[in-house]
Amino acid sequence: MAPWLRKIRRGDKLRRYIISASRLACAAVAIGSALVSCGRVQEAIGPKHSVARLGVSKPSSATATQHLPPFTIVDVARAWSRSSKLVAFSRVVPSSLGPAGLYLINRNGAKLSFITAGSTFWPAEVSFSPMDDKLAWVDRHVLYVAVLGAPNARAIAYLVQAEDWAPEGDSLVIARSYNYPGPDSSGVWIVSSRTGTGRALLAGGAPVHGLYVRWSPDGLHVVLLEARFGSGPLSVGWDIAQYDVRTGTRETLVSYPPDEDIRDLTWINRPGEGPRLTWSIIGGPSGTRGGIYSYDPVAKTVTLAYGNDDFDWARLSPTQRAVAHLGFQAADSIGVVFIAKEHRSGEPDKQLTQYTQ
Repeated sequence: MAPWLRKIRRGDKLRRYIISASRLACAAVAIGSALVSCGRVQEAIGPKHSVARLGVSKPSSATATQHLPPFTIVDVARAWSRSSKLVAFSRVVPSSLGPAGLYLINRNGAKLSFITAGSTFWPAEVSFSPMDDKLAWVDRHVLYVAVLGAPNARAIAYLVQAEDWAPEGDSLVIARSYNYPGPDSSGVWIVSSRTGTGRALLAGGAPVHGLYVRWSPDGLHVVLLEARFGSGPLSVGWDIAQYDVRTGTRETLVSYPPDEDIRDLTWINRPGEGPRLTWSIIGGPSGTRGGIYSYDPVAKTVTLAYGNDDFDWARLSPTQRAVAHLGFQAADSIGVVFIAKEHRSGEPDKQLTQYTQ
């Protein structure tokens, strides 16, 4: 098991600083592993990705569980469905469920579905369509779209490192890796969910680059995490920025210093509250508390929605006040997915997934 798949302990500031500094440096050079051309990737993978049948509770290739040391992380929450009824998660080792890969589970844990095989790092960037009838994910920098219940997923774009569905459900916004040559150049693109063709998002005639690119609920903007560079002490770091998809006009929403480990921009929309942009901070030498933060686009304020100092990979549900997060089984301390109340109501966290040794 890779060393990074371990419990993230409070106070491990040096490790967090190294990760954040590495991410900032990578953003300046190349986001993702753009090591092969689009043609070579397409030739190797082909236009369709044969996957286990969507909606089947157990794949036929189920394998025995492995005996793992304590604090090994086997499950990572990837995304909530728009209705907050399903959680997509990655199991990073083969188990009695089947091969390592992407799975769906009901919020109450009653039904489990296998989606596609994967590995320690893939699939990533998982998202549900607005009607929860399709799923998109990135596997080895290839973007796949699948209709839930259908037997195959289709590869529609290549050298992708981030994606999200448009509110109308027919388009996706994607971020392609830096240094990607050819007509489908690097940067942020708006593409068809059926064909992968589309147009680049330009600001002042130049491509837009960033991490965790997301559509806004109004369908008129995309937000992303940008690396900020400059000569002054406050001019280097991270910006959560918003771009108008019609004009390319840019607005900085929130800024952070370079040592903050910021991840997973996600829009939520609670009844009576309106849309909120959320993101995770793992914590860093600057002293920002780890947790999930929420941005109100009307008041332009940031609040701590869920404090989560010890663990990574926490996901706030879009409509319910719940969090899918990393937790450890009482019997053997294996890391799986738990669900907690957003505001810590005093109720015990519920274990959602299970790994049996």
